[in-house]
Amino acid sequence: MAQRTFTDRWLRSVGPFDKTTEFVDLACPNLWVRIGKRRKTFSVLIGPASGRRRIAVGHYPTISLTDARRKATELLADPRAPGGGRPRIGGHTRKGSVNDLFEFVIAAMEAEGKSASIPDYRLYLLDGLDAAATDFGRSTLARNVTPEMVTDWLAKFHDRGRSTRLPRAILSAAFNRGIKADNDPTQKRDRKVLFAIERNPVASVGGPTQSNTRDRSLTLAELAKLWGALSSGEIPGPARDALQIVIAMGGVRITEVTRSRRDWWVADGGWRTVEAPRLALPKTKNGHPHDLPVTRHAAKLLNAIARKGDKNSSYLFPSALDPLKPMPLEALSRAVADYCETEGVNPFTPRDLRRTMKNLLLDRDAPQTEVDIWHNHGRNADVARRNYDRAQYEHAKVRVRDAIDGLLNELGAAPKM
Repeated sequence: MAQRTFTDRWLRSVGPFDKTTEFVDLACPNLWVRIGKRRKTFSVLIGPASGRRRIAVGHYPTISLTDARRKATELLADPRAPGGGRPRIGGHTRKGSVNDLFEFVIAAMEAEGKSASIPDYRLYLLDGLDAAATDFGRSTLARNVTPEMVTDWLAKFHDRGRSTRLPRAILSAAFNRGIKADNDPTQKRDRKVLFAIERNPVASVGGPTQSNTRDRSLTLAELAKLWGALSSGEIPGPARDALQIVIAMGGVRITEVTRSRRDWWVADGGWRTVEAPRLALPKTKNGHPHDLPVTRHAAKLLNAIARKGDKNSSYLFPSALDPLKPMPLEALSRAVADYCETEGVNPFTPRDLRRTMKNLLLDRDAPQTEVDIWHNHGRNADVARRNYDRAQYEHAKVRVRDAIDGLLNELGAAPKM
């Protein structure tokens, strides 16, 4: 038996073994995986040492690592439950560990559809080299985490010249979720894992709590140079394709591109009509769906991307390591950073492309209200728009689409269709 922290990448690559081999997960007490010639089977050992029994959870990858850990937590919460681990009213309640809290937070975010933030939460809370769970101790009770422990963890980022703002914000949000989960009157009162956190340990920790608003916007010449590098393949791979789509769609959010599912791109309808091919986002940052007609430049790119993409993935830009997951945002950030260093360009980030496209469109006299509609801005700005305005502004979007095509024509990238 060997101990290690399970990851999807490791589970996919390990084995098969001629002789059955077992591993136990350091991130989830008593979760085992048994690997033989044909199968990788999760199981949980529950009960006291004198009467310990093994309960099969399922075969990987039919059951995911996340679901296996969740099931293990349920079983360990109520070891008297016969085989299925359904919590019983009046049964034993245990205090949640740091690992319990962070897994609960990520599972709740997945249920709410907040997929854009989950990679960062996993990185800082559970899976990264400096994950809080590792630093605090995964079996440490969440209620026992102190401001001193948080300070020491954040100091590691500061000592390496990295900002503490994002890890601090993520950790604070995780503890707030734990507090609210224990005190939610709308949930059943027979939960088997309670965190019993009396106050958020991050609240009294000093340091920056807000980031400075960025103001980097590329000039037309800088954007033309970047577009040329993307078109010529100087920036290689899927990151190039995703960055081109961000620009060709007028600066849509990078998460809306990297996490695009194939069925979000509706390829029917005529070109210069309201019914043109569309990007249909089911849910955006403001909580509302958002439809955009696809520009001519984006349509040309999408045809090529769809032909060479992984047909077995539902994502237009799947992760290179796991096609069942979207491309990580770090891939775009790394590609842009390498480009800036190689070309000696004043540094920018992929998110700055949204600001760039907005400013260049406004400088070409595109109406600000119509550009805001395209970028899905201002929906929550006032009571009327937040609560009553559900118009689609189709004709305004078509005008902005044409303005984007005109701007890209200036970059020397006019397609022939």
